[in-house]
Amino acid sequence: MTDILREVDEAMRAERMNRIWQQHGKSILFIVAGVIIGTAVHSGYSAYKNHQAREQTTALMDALHDPKTAGDTLAELTKTLKGSGKALAGLDAADQALSNKRYDEAIALYDVVASDKSVPADMRDLAVVQSVSIKLDHAPNAKPQELVDALAPIATSDKSVWKARALFVSAVIKANRMTNYKAALEDLALASVVPNLPSSFEVQIKALQDVYQLKATEATTSATAPSKE
Repeated sequence: MTDILREVDEAMRAERMNRIWQQHGKSILFIVAGVIIGTAVHSGYSAYKNHQAREQTTALMDALHDPKTAGDTLAELTKTLKGSGKALAGLDAADQALSNKRYDEAIALYDVVASDKSVPADMRDLAVVQSVSIKLDHAPNAKPQELVDALAPIATSDKSVWKARALFVSAVIKANRMTNYKAALEDLALASVVPNLPSSFEVQIKALQDVYQLKATEATTSATAPSKE
């Protein structure tokens, strides 16, 4: 009796599966094919990214092999590399140009890194802050408000690791180029409460706050003092 019931049960399951296959066979095949293709694409992409990372690392190491030509070689690599590789090449080349007082070249390299969406966000933010910092000192025709505006997305972002640095540079621009000590002090106040600041940077912020507070007081006193006739 048990064997008969088992045979009937198996026959019913077979009939049920056959009916499902008749109704949904194409969809099942499509789903299975999609899973297989998706797995293959993911594996292929991972392999490609690993291979690309190895190639970019090799190119960067080769460029740094000769210090005399490293800057020029790294600058050329920014034209072909993508992502972190491009960022590292551009930032290093810009740093070398800055060390050699080639300010326009350094600014251009930082701007290349900052404008490339394939570069990680933190590296783009660093490039923006560095570019603006150089323009502040070595691009007299740069408009102060444009420099502040370039820093604003970083200075207002809680996700950027360069937020405090952006606020610091913004404060310097507002004080030294716009004579707006109140706005500068507001930026420094925001920078001072950013979590995990290096102690040396905290000292710099405090020192600048003291200087700008003194200048703000002097400006207020001068504006309210009676004129001599």
